Order: sequence, then C-alpha cells, then structure tokens
Amino acid sequence: MKYWWIRIFGRFHVFVYIITNGYLMNRWGKIRFLILLHTGRKSKKIRKTPLLYLPLNGGYVVVASYAGNANHPDWFLNLCKNPIAEIIIGSVKKSVDATIITGDMRPDIWSKLVSLYSGYNTYQSRTDREIPLVFLKPIKH
Repeated sequence: MKYWWIRIFGRFHVFVYIITNGYLMNRWGKIRFLILLHTGRKSKKIRKTPLLYLPLNGGYVVVASYAGNANHPDWFLNLCKNPIAEIIIGSVKKSVDATIITGDMRPDIWSKLVSLYSGYNTYQSRTDREIPLVFLKPIKH
C-alpha cells in the first residue's frame, strides 16, 4: 500500500490531538481538524481518524479523498455501513449522523473545500472515483 504514511501520521495526529484536548493538531493555518470516531465495519472496533472539516449549516463536511487513492478510505466505508458516529472538536465530543452530499449542493461545497485546501483538486486528478463529501449532522440528545 503506497499510502501507508497516511495511517502513520493519522495515528500520531489523533494521539497528540486527544492528549492535549485539541489544543495541538487542531488546525493548520485556516484549516481546522476534528477526530472522527467510527465503528469498523468488519472488526466492530472504534476507530479514530483526523479529518479536515468545513463547518456548514450547523454540521461539518469532511472529504473522503485518501490523497487521491483509487479506493475509498476505510473511515468512509465504515460510515456507509454505520452512519452514526462521534466527533471530537477540541475537547467537545458530539454524536453525528453521516450522509453523503450529492446533487446541486456538491459543486458549491467542493469549491469551498478547495479554497480551504487546494490539494483536493490534485487528489481528484489522481483518481477516477468522485471523491465523496460527507455531511456530519450533530444528533440532538
């Protein structure tokens, strides 16, 4: 797997983010990060993934880019199997319901994400799959 470095850096990112309650590794310039806690579709174990996010309409948009890999990232496949997850932003944990963004809204949201991180256009050019955008809607308890 040529994208092994994503997993290694992701583990480091999650570790630092969580032990500092989101004080460190929560942003890179104007880019903000959250930690997604999702259930493994095969293992049923809780997995943790750092993701860039765009706040939108009371929720959060994340991008299943996997640096332009031909396959979807595991976290995305896990959310397809079980869309109920949790996120950590700073020291706050929230339950969320994930839905894939399609239709007329997608191009506008994609352009907002590219303005945050231009690398998404590069990632899209590396793969034939349309990179999914996922809306994480907080669940009110």
